Amino acid sequence: MIHKLFSVLLLVGFLGIGSAVNAQELQASLAAVGCVACHKMDAPLVGPSYKQVADKYRGDSAAPALLLSKVKQGGSGTWGPIPMAPHAHLSEEQIQPLIDGILAIE
Repeated sequence: MIHKLFSVLLLVGFLGIGSAVNAQELQASLAAVGCVACHKMDAPLVGPSYKQVADKYRGDSAAPALLLSKVKQGGSGTWGPIPMAPHAHLSEEQIQPLIDGILAIE
């Protein structure tokens, strides 16, 4: 649990300084909270790749809030029939920096 929190805090600190997204830091933070069980950086797995998510929502100002809700509550239909499990155990403070990092992928 401490490792997960530390990884998220690293990403928050990294993104907070306004630098470009570092793929290794983002990947480590996503792995720490279990996202990599279903998602990969540049290819679909069970769910879409992070790059596909970034491409789909690029320029959409409503995307951060929408994706936060999807991660917290789960959902299905956007990327196919396989539902994404809810991640209610994660706080908004844990999720939002990850979403911001994903949306910054080019």
